[in-house]
Amino acid sequence: MPMLPFYVGREDYSIEIPGRAGEARDPGRRAGERSEPAPAGPGSPLPLDLITYRTSDLVDGGKARDAGRGYLLDRRTGKVIAVPEPWQVRVSRCKRALDGWLDAVWPLVESQRCYMIRQGLTLAPEVEWKDRLISGYMARVRKELRRSLVDYFWVAEMQARGAVHYHVLLLVRTGHRVPLPDRAGWWLHGSSSVVVVSNKQGAKYLVRGYLGKDKQKGGPGGPSFPTGLRMYGMRLGKNLDPLRRLLVRLALLPEWLRQEVFAEAVTIGYGPRRRKGGGGWWFHGRVLCSPWGWASCAVDLR
Repeated sequence: MPMLPFYVGREDYSIEIPGRAGEARDPGRRAGERSEPAPAGPGSPLPLDLITYRTSDLVDGGKARDAGRGYLLDRRTGKVIAVPEPWQVRVSRCKRALDGWLDAVWPLVESQRCYMIRQGLTLAPEVEWKDRLISGYMARVRKELRRSLVDYFWVAEMQARGAVHYHVLLLVRTGHRVPLPDRAGWWLHGSSSVVVVSNKQGAKYLVRGYLGKDKQKGGPGGPSFPTGLRMYGMRLGKNLDPLRRLLVRLALLPEWLRQEVFAEAVTIGYGPRRRKGGGGWWFHGRVLCSPWGWASCAVDLR
């Protein structure tokens, strides 16, 4: 295997990388600006919650850049790992958001103060997706249900025919009935379905079952997401305990940051926030920067 030189900031490294190698150059990345890792190698699990990046940050200028791929370096150990596809990162973040949201709101269901339903929203064949489609629907739901609606979580997927489909979890106060959205005139763009969720695992299965379908999330072999389409959205109402709201926010942090601040954040009651302009996180009077940085390597990943 060839020894390939690369640069991160002012530090110079040499590593062994299999496959073809190209010319390396300095990306000029500020320390702490981009973060979080994913392991390389076929068949190895990908801790995708460690990744946050823009494809424009890649500097190899070849196929890896076009595909949103690259390499990351752990400055502590010198380990270099491959970055997964951007759609995999979005799906991983969506899963963590769903798990955190369900953990926060499910005690309300267990206490029988609320119940949960799952709605499926399908676009008719003659209807094309447009921006703010789901936000308009959720605004209608909030208007109709008013205080009976406690919280909600929704995810988007692509059907095989190329149409957008939505799954919506609604947390509703016990005693209030929710009608079928298309028959009630709430969803005017196609058909709908409603299923009552009886347990938390059932809620995860109804939504995360879709998240296991690569082709419906913008993955290889399936239709791509339209420009401007968000993969998920949620609301955390004021009825929730502040600690549970904090736990949801912590679940969305990069893995390295969550491990470093979790115990302290739960103790003091708030979590870190990004610095304006990037370059780390503010937390409790100090700046935290990721140990991970971009490795400038022009490598054909296939």
